[in-house]
Amino acid sequence: DRFLAGHGLTHGRWLTLVVLHRRPEPRASPSELAQDQGVTRATMTGLLANLESSGLVRRETDAADGRRAVVVMTPKGRRLVDRLLPKVYDHINRQMAPISERDRRTLTRLLGHLIRE
Repeated sequence: DRFLAGHGLTHGRWLTLVVLHRRPEPRASPSELAQDQGVTRATMTGLLANLESSGLVRRETDAADGRRAVVVMTPKGRRLVDRLLPKVYDHINRQMAPISERDRRTLTRLLGHLIRE
């Protein structure tokens, strides 16, 4: 969280950008993003408001259904993710380095149980 805060992000905002970044086309409805992250729509509304005010995403009318809004990552948002993603992976690798391979497998298995619950 401290690492992300140094770049003006919270964990939730970062995850929203990463979820958009990983989509084949970097757009999704707010409800899809909320579901993907396991948060309420109200929480997602707050995350998107902040990301939008920072110029990292924008809301557009869905071309296929004019009643629906979609969230699109802006070029500024894409540049930020492209710049930070390698640093985030390096940060995680440094944190995990002292943990043995056996313990990593155990941690992965246990986290998998939590995610499925």
